[in-house]
Amino acid sequence: MGILVADSHVNQQTFYPTQIGLSRKEVYMRGVINGAKIKSLRTERGITFPEFSDAVRLSAGNLHDIESGLKQTSVAGLTRIADYFEVPVDSLIHKD
Repeated sequence: MGILVADSHVNQQTFYPTQIGLSRKEVYMRGVINGAKIKSLRTERGITFPEFSDAVRLSAGNLHDIESGLKQTSVAGLTRIADYFEVPVDSLIHKD
């Protein structure tokens, strides 16, 4: 799992995958958060972006970018996603 550091801009912990040896390209190509898994959970349950966005308090645009592997989210955001789907947080993280 990624190293957690305080993010002074949002006053919560955020993943910084580059601090665990991933290059910027690897972060965008692969990501630490398994966006495909999140997308699969959402689509197989027939949940729309607006519905999901409201439930986990993240914008639909951010959720799209997370599912596409273009963005990571905070620990708090990832926890809300895991809680929404009733799955363990670590099931939403790539494991090497």
